[in-house]
Amino acid sequence: MSKLYGLTPAELRVLAAVSEFGGVSAVSDVVVFRKPPSRRIFSACLRKTNTNRQTELVKLVAAHAGPLRRQ
Repeated sequence: MSKLYGLTPAELRVLAAVSEFGGVSAVSDVVVFRKPPSRRIFSACLRKTNTNRQTELVKLVAAHAGPLRRQ
């Protein structure tokens, strides 16, 4: 997904955490980011993947689950 959507390592960590643990608040606890940076990174993930909501993003991650786990 990194190459396909141009995601940074931080964006990949947030993306993986959102799909596994839930919303941005949960991501902040798991990935050790404060909430404002996590929200910015999450927003960048939405923009880069051309999705509008967390559920769309999680579905996209699920569709690419194999490639995401290999990185």
